[in-house]
Amino acid sequence: MKQRKNKIRIFLNTIFLFLIAISGHSQLKDNIIAKVGNKEITTAEFKGRCEFTVRPNNYKDKSIALNNLIIEKVLAIEAEKDSLLKSNIAFQARIRGIKEQTMREKLYEKTAYGKAKVDTTTIKRIYRLSIREYELEFYRIPKSLAQKVNKQLDSIPTDTDKIFNELSTITGKKPVHKIKYTDPDDYAIHDVIYSKPLNIGEVIRPIQLATGEYIVMKVLNWTTQPLITETEQQERWDKVVEKERKKLAAKIWQLYSKEIMRGKKIDFNNDIFYKLANWVRAKYINEQEKSIKTKEQIPEIPLIGDEIDLNAPFFKFDNRIWTVSDFRNELMSRPFLFRTIDPDSANFNEQLRIAIADIMKDRILTQEAYKQSLEKTEDVKRTVAMWKDAYLANDQQKNVVNKALKEEKINKGDELGILAYWESYLNNLQTKYKHSISINESVYKSISLTKIDMYAIKFGMPYPSVAPDFPTFSASNNYFFQNRKIN
Repeated sequence: MKQRKNKIRIFLNTIFLFLIAISGHSQLKDNIIAKVGNKEITTAEFKGRCEFTVRPNNYKDKSIALNNLIIEKVLAIEAEKDSLLKSNIAFQARIRGIKEQTMREKLYEKTAYGKAKVDTTTIKRIYRLSIREYELEFYRIPKSLAQKVNKQLDSIPTDTDKIFNELSTITGKKPVHKIKYTDPDDYAIHDVIYSKPLNIGEVIRPIQLATGEYIVMKVLNWTTQPLITETEQQERWDKVVEKERKKLAAKIWQLYSKEIMRGKKIDFNNDIFYKLANWVRAKYINEQEKSIKTKEQIPEIPLIGDEIDLNAPFFKFDNRIWTVSDFRNELMSRPFLFRTIDPDSANFNEQLRIAIADIMKDRILTQEAYKQSLEKTEDVKRTVAMWKDAYLANDQQKNVVNKALKEEKINKGDELGILAYWESYLNNLQTKYKHSISINESVYKSISLTKIDMYAIKFGMPYPSVAPDFPTFSASNNYFFQNRKIN
């Protein structure tokens, strides 16, 4: 297990990565690699499923990879006929949640990223600074302590050692961190570290992070990492252009979100809030600790203890009273997401309030996306279809095997017998669908795949996985797509 984890590279990226990976931009219709009945597999989906997920070694071959994606579409078509998953409330809510998250991503692209233009002078200045690597003493602190530190810096600006010694005493440690321009730190940190040259001993006043916390830093040392070759210089230039555009887009998005939320606030029923907070701490956090990757399962409707009245008013938002039941239903499609990875007992309630506020903000952003008909865009429709097909296909496989077990056609624990039955089932499907499958051979031949294991996620999103797990229905070279071409 440890060796496997070491092989997997996890990408923590911004939401625009997803749009690039799945949409294929304007070339979607020109890059269809395969058709299965009324379903299509684009080159963007093919590469995303193969390169942003982990493929077992016996699925590295390009033909086997395509074969499994075709099998997934065939199984999804079969499942659409009689699968009970289609009518599962939690399944429908999750698909809606994935759709609406993608709509918000499109809204971000349209209102923020598409408008973010960074001037060349700024790029040149930050490019020169980007070769610096800083060693920092830093403290993550609450707002109240940040205000105190600011007052101390105003009254005794030269005695910073005393201030930082006090912080070290409060936290019980003296944390030191090295930061490079290419590190995926909070944009607020990058803005202040790489806006101008910093000197040893210089103090960076408390700045607010996306988590709601504050951070205060002192420069302990700095070095430079020169870029020698033209390739290194060009790669860094491109990195600066990309990062600065995303930073500017994040600011535009923040202003846009703030504007549409103007006048809207949440007034909590504190009695219910604290009861629910205790339940979330006991149930939700424990579940999150089990696994960061939960997309394989379709959850049941979250249950809440008998001590909480589902009809009780939980909070008031945008002139509407939300009951516990109302909010529980909202969680079905937009699950909890804490801004900090590890909320503890000291800040849990505050982080929970922020998480709930984020859910309601996303609700308003989603309404705005619907107003702009973003659910009708090709990107959104293809993303929804991809996830829906993946879930249905997995459910179909489970149902086929369970039915065979129930009818005693195979025996539980007989892995070879189960595999043989499954391959026989696929052979029958191959015969059934052989005239419904077509391949664009020129597009297929033009694609090359990496064999490096990588699991890509969208950091800070309710549905973080860029793509469903790679489908592993058959490692056989008995392909579904032999001699099938798109005309």
